Amino acid sequence: MELKVLEWNLNLRSDGENIIPDFVGAAIKEQDADIVILTEFVFCENANNFLNKTFPDNDYDYYPKESMYDKNTQVNEDEKEPRVNEILIAWKKSSLNLWENEKKEIYTQDCSKSEDVPNLLIIPLRKGRLKLWVAGVRITMTSQNKVLEGKTNLTEFYIQQAELRYNEMKMVYYHLDKKAGDKARVLIAGDFNNYRRGTPRKEWNFNRITCNRGDYTPYTPNGDSWDGDKKFIPAPEDHFITKNCFMENCKYERDFTKSTKEIYKNGDRLLGIQPPNPDHAMLIGTLKF
Repeated sequence: MELKVLEWNLNLRSDGENIIPDFVGAAIKEQDADIVILTEFVFCENANNFLNKTFPDNDYDYYPKESMYDKNTQVNEDEKEPRVNEILIAWKKSSLNLWENEKKEIYTQDCSKSEDVPNLLIIPLRKGRLKLWVAGVRITMTSQNKVLEGKTNLTEFYIQQAELRYNEMKMVYYHLDKKAGDKARVLIAGDFNNYRRGTPRKEWNFNRITCNRGDYTPYTPNGDSWDGDKKFIPAPEDHFITKNCFMENCKYERDFTKSTKEIYKNGDRLLGIQPPNPDHAMLIGTLKF
């Protein structure tokens, strides 16, 4: 059995008053994936219109239907509305379903009280009798990131930052262990904000995202999902991780830039794109179990 999976960081977390561009929904529909995992999603002004046109009108269900957070949280002084970064997961109803009696098993990490926890959504889905736990993840930059300015000992900073992110990932496995158990099929996808490919800093690179868990397997395509500055080493920050199932044909996809040349003026490069336009490539693969 196989399912096409799409994960995409939409870059909506940067501004609480964002409008989701039309090409984002069109690009998702074009991929026709069985499972769609969106990170840095915000219930902004046109979010419901975007969701209805992208998902229910195309045989998808999705969760959450509305923001999971109190509208009085995470309000910045220079914003009229709260900025709430969330994970959203959609699935094709012809391929998968969420059993009504399993809605209580959905887990959402509350990030409103701490910056040192991951954005996390865990959903149990079924294909016939086969059950699959899907976890959308974004490892956050953490509160330690705020002390970078003016810091002279960068080595110490990166080590401290890496430890906080590593602990966030251990939280993801902790919640999956509680929900799913040892024998469950698990798919994790998201933005792990890990250090760049080839960096000598190994405290939080893409080889560390399994937290030494031998029961989980990571999948990272060649290339990079976030360009960064061209003078630096590319950053593969979006990954798949599985347990008791596996991925094939994983790739970073930037085709959406070809129809939006007025935005992505440097070809498929994503550097310097202002919100709300995605600054990550899509991560696409085939899940088999």
